Amino acid sequence: MKLEAEIFRNYNEHLSSCIGVYNNIIPREMCNDLIKHFEDNIEYTTRTDEEHMLMGAEKPSPPRPTDAVQYRSLQLVGDPREESKNWVDILTHIIYPYGPKFERELHAHCHEDYKPFDKPLSVQNTMYFRSLQIQKYTPKDSGYPAVHVEDGPGHFQKFLAVILYLNDINDNGGETVFPMAGRVIEPEAGLLAVWPTSIPFYHCGNPSKIDKYIITAWFEFM
Repeated sequence: MKLEAEIFRNYNEHLSSCIGVYNNIIPREMCNDLIKHFEDNIEYTTRTDEEHMLMGAEKPSPPRPTDAVQYRSLQLVGDPREESKNWVDILTHIIYPYGPKFERELHAHCHEDYKPFDKPLSVQNTMYFRSLQIQKYTPKDSGYPAVHVEDGPGHFQKFLAVILYLNDINDNGGETVFPMAGRVIEPEAGLLAVWPTSIPFYHCGNPSKIDKYIITAWFEFM
């Protein structure tokens, strides 16, 4: 029995419908180009302070000790190189419309007497992606096993969480699990997941038997 079937049977099926999943938002060729950009430029995060100053950019923050065994990452936002800037523009243009789309789908789940009349918050307010981070998880890594939400100090501007999957994992693990919502998302190239950042949307990432590439971001208030 698939993990998703088991978790649906034992947990809250209704909350699972409040997680947006959208297929094929970018073509596989673009996914492969993003993976290539990561592999060609991952050494950028390991350059010295002096090298980054010569390039006119601040040195990226070093990974936390726990991150070192979970994944390697390449932050596109703030990267002064032209190719990274172009990727930020392209990805923002593609991903941002899914914020209002997701909110309208949430509104549709409401009882007719209580449907919100307001426009989606991502339309009413100026939001942006302060982070568009390509992450790579290898079979040697632990995945992201901590069940968590993006909430609390340092996260209060974050409204919606986003994962864009860049490659297929099939039956090799790597699922994103929402234990309280009873939802399991299997990675697939071009698939986008969107959900509220706060309680009760706890989630974690299972380890993968093959390399897994994703992009993480948040809709954040200015």
